[in-house]
Amino acid sequence: MKRINKFSKNEEIDFVFDLINVIVLANNSDKASFLLQELFSPYEIRNLSKRLRIAKLILEGNTHEQITDEMHCSYATIAKINTWLEQSGKLKDIIIKLPKMQKKVNIAGYRFRAYRLPEAIWESYLNAKSFDQKQRVTNLLKNTKTKQEIFDKIQSYIDDYYKEKSIRA
Repeated sequence: MKRINKFSKNEEIDFVFDLINVIVLANNSDKASFLLQELFSPYEIRNLSKRLRIAKLILEGNTHEQITDEMHCSYATIAKINTWLEQSGKLKDIIIKLPKMQKKVNIAGYRFRAYRLPEAIWESYLNAKSFDQKQRVTNLLKNTKTKQEIFDKIQSYIDDYYKEKSIRA
C-alpha cells in the first residue's frame, strides 16, 4: 500500500472528496457512530473527541489553565485549536450547534409520583434518551477496541511470518 504522501495531488483530492461525502452521508447519529468505528482507530476517535472538547471549552470562555487542568493537554494544543476557531467561523458555528448529552434526571421526585404524572412521563423519556446516548457511545468504543485487537493480532501474525521468513533466508 502506498504511503499517503506518495500519491499525486489529484489522487489526494479524490480521497478527500470521498471522505467529505461519506461524512455528509452519515446524516444521523447511528450512521455517524458506525462511520467512526469503521474508519478510525480508538486512538484517533479519542484524539478527535479531545480536540472537539478543547474547542468547546475555549468557546465557553475557559482559560488556558482551566483547559490544561481538565483536559491534560499542552498550551500549544490549546493555541492550535484556538487558531482554528479564529481562522474560520464555520468550525465555531458547528460546535455551538452541538447538542448537549442528556443527563439522568429526577424531575417528578419519588414521593407522590402518581400525582405528578406528566413530570414522571417526561422524566422517563429524558432518562431513556440519556441511556440510549450513553449506550451508543459505549458500543462505539467497545467495537473500535475489538477492531483494534483484531488488527493487532493480524499485525502480530504478519510480523511473525516475516521474521520466520527472514530467518530462513
